[in-house]
Amino acid sequence: MSSGLKFVLTQIYKRFDEKWGLPSKRADWVRFWAEDLEPSTPDEINEVAEYCLSSMPRCPSMPEFLKLIERLRKHEPLEAPVVSAEERLAFLILTSSEFADVDPFHFADACLIAGAALHLKSFQSLPSSTSAGAITEVGGRARMFATDAVHWRNEAKDGRGYWTFFFKPAGSSG
Repeated sequence: MSSGLKFVLTQIYKRFDEKWGLPSKRADWVRFWAEDLEPSTPDEINEVAEYCLSSMPRCPSMPEFLKLIERLRKHEPLEAPVVSAEERLAFLILTSSEFADVDPFHFADACLIAGAALHLKSFQSLPSSTSAGAITEVGGRARMFATDAVHWRNEAKDGRGYWTFFFKPAGSSG
């Protein structure tokens, strides 16, 4: 990771943590975000971070942040709802009639198993990969998405966000 990227992400971490209370340690957060943001410029990262700080009620997830950078590059409005390809795929899986009668706890574990297996398979292709590295990565991503899911549920309670339909109480209309 370049020193410029590390500096920018360290500054953004401080501001995000000050506003939203991030669950990750600074070094872990910076390292994780740097992996996905490496191809982005400091100006792009800073502009999207400023938008998030001024317009979002919670810290953006990595997929949301990447989508906002993509919009910035295409000169598209940043204000449109952000739905990552990963969120859309998860939503389609969760709302599939194929799994309608599956116990939610078993279904959640099955999704975690599938995610862990896919990550381990992906790590096998990396020259310096280790099982411990794959476990750390999967654990970090699971924590990140669990935190995001809490935010999505809270937004849904307010009638906002992509996940409103999913988190709607059973038997309620609208």
